[in-house]
Amino acid sequence: EDVTLILTKPLGVGVILAGHMRGLAPAESFEQACQVMAQSNASAASVISALPVAAMTDVTGFGLARHALNLAARCGFPGINLMVDDIPLLSGAVTLSGAGVASSLMDGNRRSVPQQKQPGGLSPEKQALLFDPQTSGGVLAAVPSSISNSVTADLSRIGIAVPIGRFTKTQGLILK
Repeated sequence: EDVTLILTKPLGVGVILAGHMRGLAPAESFEQACQVMAQSNASAASVISALPVAAMTDVTGFGLARHALNLAARCGFPGINLMVDDIPLLSGAVTLSGAGVASSLMDGNRRSVPQQKQPGGLSPEKQALLFDPQTSGGVLAAVPSSISNSVTADLSRIGIAVPIGRFTKTQGLILK
């Protein structure tokens, strides 16, 4: 069956914290990152764990791409297809990424993801954030696509819930 990936918090904590340490992150970006880190994943996890068929993980230091590939492998899929422009991002994260700001873990995270297929025209600043390590990142849920709309609606009642991609039978990370 087709499996949809749903993310419950925006990305960008790592780049914003790295920017904050260098005095480059706008105050509102740092404040938003702190608010996101303080949000518990308990409510989202309880909605997902109540489903008859679903898998989930939190997005932490390995970044979204690595966590998504690990989740896919546990579910028997060799790859993932991520819709880069659908992924929620913290305010200021793209600007900091474009200025060359990155967490010390980002390069290692990027190297840990094999077979990256990237069409032209995608924002390199946004692509980099797929490898941004998160502190207290969101829940990444894998749910049957047939129920993804209702699960997204249920999760949206408690916070952010965005479908960001799908598992695929093609090896590795595919970006669209």
